[in-house]
Amino acid sequence: MFFGGLDGFAYALDAQTGELIWKRDLGGKVTTSAAIKGRDLYLGTAKRQLYRLNTGSGEILGETATQATPFGQLILASDSLFVFLGDELLASFDLDLKKPRWSAEASKEWTSARPYLWHNLVLAGNRRELVAIRSVDGAREWSYEGPETVRGIGTSPDILYVGSLKGPVFAFSLRSYYRSDDRGYKNALGENLHDQRSSIIFHDAVAIRTLGFRVGLHHSTRQ
Repeated sequence: MFFGGLDGFAYALDAQTGELIWKRDLGGKVTTSAAIKGRDLYLGTAKRQLYRLNTGSGEILGETATQATPFGQLILASDSLFVFLGDELLASFDLDLKKPRWSAEASKEWTSARPYLWHNLVLAGNRRELVAIRSVDGAREWSYEGPETVRGIGTSPDILYVGSLKGPVFAFSLRSYYRSDDRGYKNALGENLHDQRSSIIFHDAVAIRTLGFRVGLHHSTRQ
């Protein structure tokens, strides 16, 4: 079992007995969750540092300075680490922590509990805006402006479930939309996107009903 403490140490404990296996001084209070890939353990600290440690010994294998304090849950993909830096940056690093790959800035502030991976995208809430960022280069792929502040995001192959700070959960699908040309977007029927209404499901503790919100999906023109 691995975790970081407010005392600035990373800890490894035996999960059965609670016995201390090792601890490592990271020089600043730990501000992220522990993330593990293979024999590598990742943690971030209030000193604006990310660390990669050996899970067996606690040896520091790599570290990198960050633009702001890393916080929340670290998200690992096959070759990348994704993390919020302060309130306004979402960043990607290679797993060796030799260099940052990209950073994306929120127009307001990131409000989702963490970044979420969906297909080849990184999803995050920017107040009421759900933002999809390409995992390879940090370019914004699309965004959706909703009625509530985004907090949690659930995913399935075709549907996104977006939870809000006030409680409602919204579910919607993006699979029927594609780029038509540089002037706009159409759905699978060839109808103009701005003329369409999305079937968005509103779910709270007492009811599920369909609402006729107008689609607010905005795509990047970047190729």
